[in-house]
Amino acid sequence: MLTPLTQDHDFFRQNDAAIYWALAPHLVSQHTDCACALASASMALNALRSLNGHHRIGDVISEERLLEAMNDDHWRAAFRAVIGDGLKLARYGEDMPRALRLFGLEDCCAVSVHRVPRGAEPAITRLREDLVAMQQQTDRLVIANFHLDTFYGDGSDIGHYSPLGAYDHRRDRVLVLDVYKPSYEPVWTPLEHLAQAMSVYDDKEMPRGYLLLKRQATALA
Repeated sequence: MLTPLTQDHDFFRQNDAAIYWALAPHLVSQHTDCACALASASMALNALRSLNGHHRIGDVISEERLLEAMNDDHWRAAFRAVIGDGLKLARYGEDMPRALRLFGLEDCCAVSVHRVPRGAEPAITRLREDLVAMQQQTDRLVIANFHLDTFYGDGSDIGHYSPLGAYDHRRDRVLVLDVYKPSYEPVWTPLEHLAQAMSVYDDKEMPRGYLLLKRQATALA
């Protein structure tokens, strides 16, 4: 079901993978057990700067730097070690435009949240279309929000965020660049399996889904 990238990397010999190469150098291990949204946002911001030609040596956006720049009590509490409970997908979507603005990326992309209810074929079709565009046009980044136990089968009854690094349309599978490196590594997963893990409700009784950062035409020029 899940295939570690270290055991299957032929995809990159046969396909362009600009999104993967923009994200991979910035793959971090979330600094607290509840900071997956923060780590994923850090990766995405750095990747956008790289794709836009704005990345500079010595100017990486770390988790700590992003948290300090946001200067938000809700974020500080959400990502605090031991007692933090992370960030809900709706709040993530509301706050990411400000994170973009703080690092000069406000004109770079639009932010949207997409839910993936169980068995909802239109939502899965939309996810697949976003992944095809991510892979072929490099015009968007996707941060997945999924249920850990449904995805890994390890008994972890919590939600999790990680960026998606590539989509293999021939095999309908996606590469998850997991930010919880003490336990997980980058893995290929069938798209349907990821969608199933996205469909598990959070404690607000909403299906999970993904955060989409769609690059604007000016950023692609």
